[in-house]
Amino acid sequence: MTRSRCAPHRGAVVRPFVRLSVGLVSAVLVGLFSGSATLQASLVWDADPANYGYLWQYSVAPPIGAEACGPTSTTNAFTFLQNTQGGRIGNVLTGNDYADWLQTADTLANDYMQTGGSDKPHAEQGTTYGHLATGMQQYAQDRGAKIHFDGVFFDPRRDTAGTMPDWVKLQDKGPTIDQLYNMLAGGAGVVMGMNNSRDGHIVTLAGMDWDDINGDGIVDPGEATLSIIDPLDPSSHYENPDPEPYGADGLQPQQAVLTTLAVWQTTAPDPKTGEPVSVLKIEYWQYQGSHDPNQPNEPYTPYNRSYGPTGLYISGAFSMTAVPEPTSVLVWSSLVLGFTLTRRRRMA
Repeated sequence: MTRSRCAPHRGAVVRPFVRLSVGLVSAVLVGLFSGSATLQASLVWDADPANYGYLWQYSVAPPIGAEACGPTSTTNAFTFLQNTQGGRIGNVLTGNDYADWLQTADTLANDYMQTGGSDKPHAEQGTTYGHLATGMQQYAQDRGAKIHFDGVFFDPRRDTAGTMPDWVKLQDKGPTIDQLYNMLAGGAGVVMGMNNSRDGHIVTLAGMDWDDINGDGIVDPGEATLSIIDPLDPSSHYENPDPEPYGADGLQPQQAVLTTLAVWQTTAPDPKTGEPVSVLKIEYWQYQGSHDPNQPNEPYTPYNRSYGPTGLYISGAFSMTAVPEPTSVLVWSSLVLGFTLTRRRRMA
């Protein structure tokens, strides 16, 4: 069963631009206007980090904290829903402050997502994606929050069927840049999984910027970035060193800061068949808090060391939006239509 471990980075006003069908449009325009400047399409979604929670996973008590990226990132995404769609759900998901967020993550980890701590055997550490998806849904239902969930998951080992809720689409390739964009543009809080052959990490996806420079409809190296809230460094020591992002005690995050990941499209061998499958790969300098294993009661501290860039690909994305009241459906539909008419073009 695929399990994402958190053991062994770097953002803006909501500014939506809706995608062009880049492969088809670019090809047609190149053909029609051969010799002239190439029209370049973009997928851009800039998020305001102030709307997100900034729970640090090491705030969760050990031994769960070292592996709590799933419940922590879900808490930060739920907080986004409260801050942007609170009129429909109130504050029942994550409460009002950091202490409430911490209680939410602890409840998710222990009561809903069956998160294995660092004291477990390697194969039992972290959170399986099936438990992540079912846990976030059941938690919201138990608190009376009307949430619409959607998701896509790359199941290379074919071992997830039956463990995922029916709202998760299992597919034989990684989530596409279009799928990620459509979740963000729909106003969703998005929890994103990243994996390699051994380990993984779960983050909150907040934004993206893809400029299809050569107009080929492919996310090439150097063309795209993703913006995330990383539960390993939610206030971003790397990009926000002054003022001190974790407060005087070095432990309490002060605000959410976006981490930027380089992302590009490539292929990876299917573990079952060996055939190449399309995935989005990322460059990620993973950050981990320090802890002395000989002092199990000692609190974790940030800024110990970084790993990377690690060879991770995007394995899944799970989105959540508050269900609108019936009288709001028409208004929301009009807004979505307005987004679809907005385009950004760049001339080479």
